[in-house]
Amino acid sequence: DPDGRVWISGRAKDLVIYPDPSDEAMAEVLGTAQLIDALGEDDYEEADPYVVAMAYDIARRYPGARVVVVSDDIKDRLPRKESVLTACNRLDLECWQTAAFVEHVRVIIAAT
Repeated sequence: DPDGRVWISGRAKDLVIYPDPSDEAMAEVLGTAQLIDALGEDDYEEADPYVVAMAYDIARRYPGARVVVVSDDIKDRLPRKESVLTACNRLDLECWQTAAFVEHVRVIIAAT
């Protein structure tokens, strides 16, 4: 966007081709937060660790970029799973909920 942010959203994963996250990023993310539901419940989003790891890789690759993860997964469900927000906070990644992201895009579009 015009402010130099890089946006990562799990919902857009079928629309945009991103490189797979590195093994190092996956290890860092999975070692930082419990994003995999050990019970394998149906409501578990398999993309969560990959989305966070992609953001982590981009932030490391482009240290001056502002990388923002878009996710509504903001509530920890311990002992099963921690939220994307918790993982992002621990990895020093910015995380916005969808409504904030959509409002930001509206402002950008209105300004053009």
